Amino acid sequence: MVLLPDVRELLTDPDLGGGVSFIVYRTTHTRSYGHVGEGETATYTAAGNVQPAGSVDLQSMADEDRRNEFIIIRSTFDFQTGQDSGETFTAADEVAVLGRMWRVTRVEPWSPWGFTVAYAALKVEGGE
Repeated sequence: MVLLPDVRELLTDPDLGGGVSFIVYRTTHTRSYGHVGEGETATYTAAGNVQPAGSVDLQSMADEDRRNEFIIIRSTFDFQTGQDSGETFTAADEVAVLGRMWRVTRVEPWSPWGFTVAYAALKVEGGE
């Protein structure tokens, strides 16, 4: 039996960047004859630990992503980077936090510790 450290305080302690509320927007589009149609957006409210991504985190990103501002979100919310199931397409989650909109680009499930780590890039007006 492996004993894992209890890191749940990381998600809720404001001194550690935890307890930050955010809104997640998840848009699902339908396809018709190969074209993506109008989407339906579901809205979720969640909370967790939000911190700026450090230089070590950015080194693991694609070159084009390194130019963006990134945050790391640790939460019990199950983030998605997008999912294609043929007839429907779910876009990457968008997160409204810290007065800005962010697009989730990578998700790492930390199931043994009870949370998920999401990397989100600043969503620029008129672009991604």
